[in-house]
Amino acid sequence: MTQAQEQPSRFMSPAQMEEIADNRPPELIDGLLPAEGVAILAGAPGTGKSFTALSWAAAVAEGKDWFGRKTNQTSVAYVLGEGYGSFGSRVKAWRAANGRPMSEQVNFLDGVGFGVDLKDSDSVERLIQQLMNVWPGLIIFDTFSMLARVSNENDNAEVAQVMANIHKIVQATNATALLIHHLTKSSGTVRGASAFIGNADTVVIAAPDRRDHPTGKFFLSTLASHGGKRRDGEAKAFYGFNIDSPGVLTRNTGTSAAGTTSARTPLDPNEIIAVARAAHERQKDQEN
Repeated sequence: MTQAQEQPSRFMSPAQMEEIADNRPPELIDGLLPAEGVAILAGAPGTGKSFTALSWAAAVAEGKDWFGRKTNQTSVAYVLGEGYGSFGSRVKAWRAANGRPMSEQVNFLDGVGFGVDLKDSDSVERLIQQLMNVWPGLIIFDTFSMLARVSNENDNAEVAQVMANIHKIVQATNATALLIHHLTKSSGTVRGASAFIGNADTVVIAAPDRRDHPTGKFFLSTLASHGGKRRDGEAKAFYGFNIDSPGVLTRNTGTSAAGTTSARTPLDPNEIIAVARAAHERQKDQEN
């Protein structure tokens, strides 16, 4: 008998595939964050991406509903590529707004200080070993551009290499990897190569909603018309979000009960492009 014949078969029958699908863990946030997958949360500068991600982390760590949507409780690793020294002020704001400390199951890591480089295999291996200290079910990378260190985000081969490393992290930890990323100024879509969206299970777009609320309000969407994606399940948009002082995600309960597109006409993609351009111009002015 040859060595190849001695190896056990790894092929699965249709019945076994159905069993695997039936036994998948519930989503981390119903309708938004998959379990054991790769997700992207993308928005223009200043939209509220990090505040949204922090609110997701807090809800998942507690196992409490997130604005009426069920969560699957698990520990969280929040890997910061920028603002590590000041991020504690957002945690403090969350505690003040909610009247209790954030769960100790949210674990923060200084990604720059630890040397996280999602493009480098050795760095990824070191990160996996570090993650095993807390065994997270959700790993947040904030932001992708600071932690991936790609030389050209539009290079599909380079981005695909990074996404392969992220999938390696998912396979090693059985966690969901959430990448915080940006939208392009020109099209209002996820910035960079198509490999971003192609290698993700879910893409959530955060975009300002200027129809009912002139300033400050935004929505989250997995609809393809907004540049989002949802591999499994129904794609939806969720409206009425705001960042209240001193920096906590809130939601206007005056929206529809489900908070989805059932009560509204989706934004025209050109509207998203316009607000993305405006946000980039504001950021450029601030930098100058």
